[in-house]
Amino acid sequence: MKIKLLTFILMVIAVAGCKKDDTVTYPINYYGDRIEVQSKTRLFSKNGEIKDPIQIAEFTAGVEQFSDVIPEASAAEKNVLAATLLSFNEARFGENPEKFSIEKKDNQYLFYAATEYRFTSEIEILTQLGKHSRKTNTFEPHQAWQTTWTYLGHEVKVAYGNQKELRFPRLAYYLAKKSDNGITSYAYGGWFNNEFNEGALAYLREGELLAIKVYDVVCKSR
Repeated sequence: MKIKLLTFILMVIAVAGCKKDDTVTYPINYYGDRIEVQSKTRLFSKNGEIKDPIQIAEFTAGVEQFSDVIPEASAAEKNVLAATLLSFNEARFGENPEKFSIEKKDNQYLFYAATEYRFTSEIEILTQLGKHSRKTNTFEPHQAWQTTWTYLGHEVKVAYGNQKELRFPRLAYYLAKKSDNGITSYAYGGWFNNEFNEGALAYLREGELLAIKVYDVVCKSR
């Protein structure tokens, strides 16, 4: 009798679990809703973080991705298809047919592209800024005439949320080096659909300054 009772209880639990999974109907389409500032602008040198607001403002002045009106640019992405969960383990983004596999832990989603790609930069730190990556091979400059860092890997996107809302971190960066007379030797800026990798700061070189700011691209399902 006890064995039959235990078997019945296990069957009820199994059925309940199946019903819970069946409540999720795929595909789930997420559309752009708004952009929010997740973290304020931070500035770093080889010697550590610079917290002087005047120096931060001067360094990022005129750099588009650090503008205070960036969140209003969400109008360009509002109601635009951002992501589709095809199943519990597969997704695609926008109108791009390429499929990404999904790893989910609690409210975190990691999306991995199937296609391998090549990323090349003359500045090593730019290959390290993203917190989430899946590198398959790295090529370092071994000769004096070689100036680029290259790695092969798969694009990784990250989001937090659930079936109703996903928040995609978008990392803005601006890296520059100025000579003693104030002339900019080189400057690089842009976006990563990723989170900031604090470990990348170890790659900052003498005279370089790095500004970062993180936004959330908020998308809602319908």
